[in-house]
Amino acid sequence: MHLEGRVPNLLLKNNNLKPKILLIFLLLICIPMISSCWNYRDIENIAIATGVAVDKDTQTDNYILTIELVNQQSSEKEASTTAVLVKSQGLTIFDAMRNAISQTGKRIFWGHTKVMVISEDIAREGIVPVLDIIWRDTETRPDMWVLVSRAETAEEIFKTSNELNAINSYYLNDILKSNKPISKSIADEFVDFLAKLNVKTNSVALPVVYTKNYEDKKIAEILGSAVFKEDKLAYFLDGEESQIALLIRDELKGGVFNIEENKFGENTKIALEICSSKVKLTPIIKNNKPVMQIEADIDVGISELQSSVNFIDKDKREILIKDMESILVKKIAALIKKTQKNQATDIFDFNGTIKRKMPGYWKTIEKNWDEVYKDMQFTTKIDLNLKLSSSSQKPIKIVE
Repeated sequence: MHLEGRVPNLLLKNNNLKPKILLIFLLLICIPMISSCWNYRDIENIAIATGVAVDKDTQTDNYILTIELVNQQSSEKEASTTAVLVKSQGLTIFDAMRNAISQTGKRIFWGHTKVMVISEDIAREGIVPVLDIIWRDTETRPDMWVLVSRAETAEEIFKTSNELNAINSYYLNDILKSNKPISKSIADEFVDFLAKLNVKTNSVALPVVYTKNYEDKKIAEILGSAVFKEDKLAYFLDGEESQIALLIRDELKGGVFNIEENKFGENTKIALEICSSKVKLTPIIKNNKPVMQIEADIDVGISELQSSVNFIDKDKREILIKDMESILVKKIAALIKKTQKNQATDIFDFNGTIKRKMPGYWKTIEKNWDEVYKDMQFTTKIDLNLKLSSSSQKPIKIVE
């Protein structure tokens, strides 16, 4: 039996072969297209931006950008990477970005930008106009960190020095990526922050960076959080308040609880390392008003014990646990009341919890959420579990 001339017809009749043939055809078309860069530019013809600080000229109302660029130098013996700063102004952020080319002589590439530092003045005016360029531009990456500067200007942050990284933007990026063991700032990457900002009943927070004197130089330090009402800066939280906020938000992944015990004849400073934390939020209705029940289950270990008192003993351990639980309950109450009094800034997603668990009731209070939140009651239950995880369970004692 001769198949010559009949193979195409057989292939067309076989429905199982049609998708496979089409897929092979499409792959053959795509292979030449993915074998090279779509936006080819020589590295020598671009300036790589690693970070940008945004200030504002009070006289002209123009934005002032301080752009940190990579400066790569090489010789026969070694290659080094340092940073250079370029300043530019413009009516808009994009205008200032383009105006910077007149100083660099090269097109600036923003694909490796790690941080944007915004001045406190701009943060109080509103950050949406500044953040729009990150979201809209095709080069900028949405995993960039956004920080609020407590220095006189945002520019000052890039003029600090450090021994760990010649490029300040990468130094700040490393700190933020290692935030979990510290947990003293509320730090979301840009996409997560924008998602929370986009919810009308939410309030959001950004990490705070400032300068401090260390020996004969200034260094940058990230500590605390800036709380926003809509897109305008309302107030600041210090490091301990930020830690408690992370606890309530069920985002506390590490850090230290400090406590001073003075019930056993001496004032004892104890450091409790946070091993794990799980928080459950449950909204209920009481007297026709919402009440938020906060239940936290926290595992800690004694990492430092500045005393000869043995807090590993059962009776002392139980007192330590109860005292620490009481401290946390008071800190949670103080922080929630602070957010209620300061423009009803719900940074804990209480509104989202009610919406998810009581959707019908949420519809009746959504329009008046600010007023509801100001008067909202809450209960707190802390279960602290002390893990004996250190290498030595007994305190140091000096033999007399």
